[in-house]
Amino acid sequence: MRNCARAPATHGWVGLAGLELQLMAGATQLISSNLLGTVSLNARD
Repeated sequence: MRNCARAPATHGWVGLAGLELQLMAGATQLISSNLLGTVSLNARD
């Protein structure tokens, strides 16, 4: 947060990069959780 205050010009790009990383991380978590859920269901059967 402090770096953004020091460099307002790059704040936009840093924010976009952070948002993309968060979206990618969220998508990865959703996919991994879905795969784990499918594997656990198959293991139960």
